Amino acid sequence: YRVHSLSFANRRLDAEASELQAHNTISLAQKEVRLLSCLIANVDRSLDAQELLDEVWGGEAASPQVVWMYINFLNDKLRSIQANATIEGDREHPYALREI
Repeated sequence: YRVHSLSFANRRLDAEASELQAHNTISLAQKEVRLLSCLIANVDRSLDAQELLDEVWGGEAASPQVVWMYINFLNDKLRSIQANATIEGDREHPYALREI
């Protein structure tokens, strides 16, 4: 079973098309889709970098720095489509998707 579409705040993630929609639409890389899906599925809690590495990257070689980089990519894209959501957190603190 695979979820093809997820929504949070004023945006919709179409995982099948790798698109994020709010006032505009933007394409996402597959890792961005998986990361954002994970954050939406856990919208009521914060996730540390290791949890995100385990869930999104699985056994692939990646570091907390890579998570930080992808979080920044996603936040830039959220702003670009005027989504009323942001991913809070930094290298020292867990990440959480929040409505703004």
